[in-house]
Amino acid sequence: EARRRARARGLHNHPNRQRVFALYRRAQRRIGFRRGSTQTVREHAAAHPELSEFAAVVEVAAYRPEPPSEGLAEAAREWLERLRRR
Repeated sequence: EARRRARARGLHNHPNRQRVFALYRRAQRRIGFRRGSTQTVREHAAAHPELSEFAAVVEVAAYRPEPPSEGLAEAAREWLERLRRR
C-alpha cells in the first residue's frame, strides 16, 4: 500500500496538476460550496453550474496520465478570475 500511495502522489506532483487542483479548491471557496467526499467533479459542477467550465480541466489534471499543459492551467487561472464571489 505504501508503494501505491507513493506512485499516486508522484502522478499528481506535476506543477500544472498542482496548480489546477489549487485553483479548483480556490474556486470552491469562492462560490462557498465544497465538493462532497463522495461527489465527483462533474456532479459538483451539475449542482453548481458556475463550475461547469472548470470541471473538464480538473478531470484532465486528475485522470489523464499526461499532465495538463501550461496553457490549460493558465486558462483555468483566467477562468477563476472571472468567477464571481458569493
